[in-house]
Amino acid sequence: MNFTMKKGLAPNIWVLVFMICLGACSKKNGASVFPNSNSDIYAGGFDGNYAVIWKNQEEIKLTDGKNKAQVMGISVSGKDLYAVGYEMSLDGHHQAVIWKNGVERKITDGKTEGIATSVQFTRGNLYIGLMETNGKGVSQVKLWKNGSVFPVSSGEFNAQVNSILVHGKDIYMAGGELNEWGNSIAKYWKNGKEISLSDGKENEELSSIAIQNGKIIATGSLILGDHTQGRIWINGNPMDLTEGPGNGGLGGISPQGNDLFLVGFENGFATLWVNRKPIQIGNGIDPSFLEAISFSGKKWVVGGDEFNGKVTVAKYWADGKSIPLSDGTQNSSISSLTIQ
Repeated sequence: MNFTMKKGLAPNIWVLVFMICLGACSKKNGASVFPNSNSDIYAGGFDGNYAVIWKNQEEIKLTDGKNKAQVMGISVSGKDLYAVGYEMSLDGHHQAVIWKNGVERKITDGKTEGIATSVQFTRGNLYIGLMETNGKGVSQVKLWKNGSVFPVSSGEFNAQVNSILVHGKDIYMAGGELNEWGNSIAKYWKNGKEISLSDGKENEELSSIAIQNGKIIATGSLILGDHTQGRIWINGNPMDLTEGPGNGGLGGISPQGNDLFLVGFENGFATLWVNRKPIQIGNGIDPSFLEAISFSGKKWVVGGDEFNGKVTVAKYWADGKSIPLSDGTQNSSISSLTIQ
């Protein structure tokens, strides 16, 4: 099965191309960007071949850099930091990995394709969204919970999970699944039951899911040839948020009371939507996109990357400041972000 590395924002989620547009530390300024706050900003992603975590701009390498690796999702609980993603195996396959406080645990055998894309620790339980090829060579969505693995998608068609949400007693997993015509259907699974949000006539997928005031909010993309369009679904009803000739896509969601914050990109530039109204983030010159958003009180932090003319540079934007997290000599990006 073919996997993409940036959740929900790749122009074709089923091609075998990796979209790149508590160990050894590389020290930067470790202070929080919120000087009057005790909050710490955690970001996960990659820097070159390394899977990395950034804590308040301090880079923490989780792998040795010999094989390509990436953090796809993070979750913080008390003093424990959970990160999930993949590292290339010796057989040349993606091998799903979880790091707890920097200690690595491989959760697939590396003999077939496997990626852990999302994680949530809640009420003493650890939940991971996982993709792994089965005996038919089909990518199957699975739920990993406290070491036990449960199949979620049928395993008949290639499927992808990009986001996991545990809300009360319910477990939501958002992504997409191919149909018999080879088109991707935007769908999520609630407690293992699939709910399709598109008809399969076009390529669509979900990148994130959230609950706000009893409504199920999902973001994702509509793929029309080489053009992508950002789309939001509210209780299954679709609405396009990006328009025009340029590409667009939606990533993370953060409901705040009655306000809804979304991130992604439009016409090549990182964009934040507040109640569906777009705000361009970044310098407006160099291509950029946003993957994740988190809050400290009423202040937001958004993360992704921006192109510097040679490579993509992992960065987040906080309190009106643009903060690069890598030195700009090799490709880097943020996939996940949280504030604690």
